[in-house]
Amino acid sequence: MNQKREKYPIALKLAVSLGEAQEFYSADFLKSIPKGTKAAWRANGPQYYYALMEQNDSQSDIVKLLKKKEATRNREKAMLESYMSFMTFMKDTMGEKKFMRFLNDNKKEFVKHVEALPSSISKKRFL
Repeated sequence: MNQKREKYPIALKLAVSLGEAQEFYSADFLKSIPKGTKAAWRANGPQYYYALMEQNDSQSDIVKLLKKKEATRNREKAMLESYMSFMTFMKDTMGEKKFMRFLNDNKKEFVKHVEALPSSISKKRFL
């Protein structure tokens, strides 16, 4: 059994490891890549591919862009986790009925607060 091994660009491997490949590559192309290959790329993690790309200076702009995206995503994730733990604390402390009544009584203020969030925080994820 003589299989031809494909060579894929490092940028693709990095995008897959970050979970951002759908933004840069077509669904048909991504489906053509074996699942095991993509799983191996995810297992290596983005830092591995950052290091490879930094060794090859021609792709440093892509590295910077993807590092920025990863930092933003990590920041959003940390904020969302903090928000969810605070909301769980409030709900547990107040009781579910009082908590739901509180949200209902203050929904206009809550909506104003959410709309005032900086653009770096995804409103969809926050809600």
